[in-house]
Amino acid sequence: MSIVFLLNLFVWHKNSSNAIPFGTFFALVVMWFGISLPLSIVGAFFGQRKKAIEHPGRTNQIPRQIPEPIWYLRPRYTYVGPIWIV
Repeated sequence: MSIVFLLNLFVWHKNSSNAIPFGTFFALVVMWFGISLPLSIVGAFFGQRKKAIEHPGRTNQIPRQIPEPIWYLRPRYTYVGPIWIV
């Protein structure tokens, strides 16, 4: 919201017709804090009271060997790879 407000300030300054009116922007902020914030608090309250999830399966206690990754999946290639595409 703050980025939208900041960009909208520049549009207001240029007197553009694309600017969001202050009343509309204020209504969006009120809806954001009036709906989203209370629902987040209620959801956190009920989520805290709920029992922890128990997974239906068990993990194997014997550790397995992790195979070596393929050459193009190693970190140094995955970091540099997108640069070659551009």
